[in-house]
Amino acid sequence: MVNGPAPYGAGFKNKFMNATKDVDIIAASKVYYSVKVNGDGNWPGKDMMQVACLQRIATAAEAMAENTVNLQKQIDYLTEQRNIWRCRAEALKKERRSLRGQITKLKNKLV
Repeated sequence: MVNGPAPYGAGFKNKFMNATKDVDIIAASKVYYSVKVNGDGNWPGKDMMQVACLQRIATAAEAMAENTVNLQKQIDYLTEQRNIWRCRAEALKKERRSLRGQITKLKNKLV
């Protein structure tokens, strides 16, 4: 916790906690609110709507970042596989050279 006064004022946390009990603020922020449309007193308030919108933006940013993280994991995996197959290819080249040398050696013995 940060020492000093609360950044949004002392009553912000209490207002926020009370509003979340009555209304799902993220779902409520997706609805167009006006006095005519929502005259039943279920208006979560301007501050809560702003908080909900910021939460929706944060959720969208996390979803975009998740795609980037998955791509980075795939790049790491494919780089590792490339290195493994390169080593295997070098080993096979050496094995082939060795076998070709053995064939030449046996041919020279026959002559």
